Amino acid sequence: MRTNNAELNESNYGIDLTYNLDELMSDTRILNKVVVSIEADIYSDSFSELGYLFGVSFQRRLFEKLDWGVNIGLIHEKNLLEKLDLYLHTFLFPNLQTNFNHPVNVRILYVPPVHNEGIVAPQLIVSF
Repeated sequence: MRTNNAELNESNYGIDLTYNLDELMSDTRILNKVVVSIEADIYSDSFSELGYLFGVSFQRRLFEKLDWGVNIGLIHEKNLLEKLDLYLHTFLFPNLQTNFNHPVNVRILYVPPVHNEGIVAPQLIVSF
């Protein structure tokens, strides 16, 4: 499936629901105090079709007000089904996230290049 870039919609609006499970306690430095969460997303993909993903995120403090993390899980998009003949596809997205003592924060998610040049996606996080 060849696509002209003019056909793509990169206004990929959606909603993500996240539930923080707990903070890991470990003897290893990289895993100690990692916050584990379950996430589910519904969004408009680059072809203006609904995409869905379900996964787990791991966030760890990088600086006082900045966390780094990774999202791992399964994704479904109609175009991935057509290209790869797979209903579900695995993903791993690294991210940076602000951690202000405020209900609004920002996450910058990196979608590695698979069938594109890679995407840096900002996400607005509202906690309630």
